[in-house]
Amino acid sequence: MEEQEHSEQTVPQSFQFDFANYELIAQGAEGRLFKGVFLGKPVLVKERVRKAYRHPILDANIRNKRLVQEARSMARCLKAGIKTPLIRYVDVNRYCIIMDYIEGCTFRDFINKKYYYSEEELNTYCFKLGQVVAQLHNHNFIHGDLTTSNFLVEAATGDLVLIDFGLTVVSSSAEDMGVDLYVLERAFISTHVAAKDLFSRVMEGYESTIVHKKENIDAFNKVRARGRKRIAFG
Repeated sequence: MEEQEHSEQTVPQSFQFDFANYELIAQGAEGRLFKGVFLGKPVLVKERVRKAYRHPILDANIRNKRLVQEARSMARCLKAGIKTPLIRYVDVNRYCIIMDYIEGCTFRDFINKKYYYSEEELNTYCFKLGQVVAQLHNHNFIHGDLTTSNFLVEAATGDLVLIDFGLTVVSSSAEDMGVDLYVLERAFISTHVAAKDLFSRVMEGYESTIVHKKENIDAFNKVRARGRKRIAFG
């Protein structure tokens, strides 16, 4: 079975994807990333790799389920107005998603390597990042891995692009949204010197856009308090 999500061009039914024509650019525990050209467009290919410790049938089912879930999450977020890479093709037989390659840098590098022009511009980007997270939560999407490495600053437009939906689920729980925010806060604290000020701007952007403001902020503060207690007492 093969699926297409938001593809502008029709892929021939006889099409078979071949990794040989693509450059491996990253590899992790869950998968591999390749860069290449597909239907005349620069693309990124995300492949979910097999886990040797799992039974082959179970492994295939898990990879298939997570692949389809990730592709659907990306497509739904894009439909909701959240900028994500456009999916060109989903090959469930090869366990891979083919999506547009975004030329740019991670938000982490944008901050740490000072790609911004001024502190004012950086503050504006942090505010916008908070708005993107709020938009995500307004549509009941829990990203599951909100870090500054999972936001790209697109070179051509300067837009923030959200990536890596492998852990994304649908939930209206304020608690889940609070956890999402806490994960993002910890990412800022662990990787950025001026984390407190920057994350304050993120939260300003979030609060300016989120619909259920009080519930979500209260939940975030409770999650944060539990997290600090664990850090303090182990």
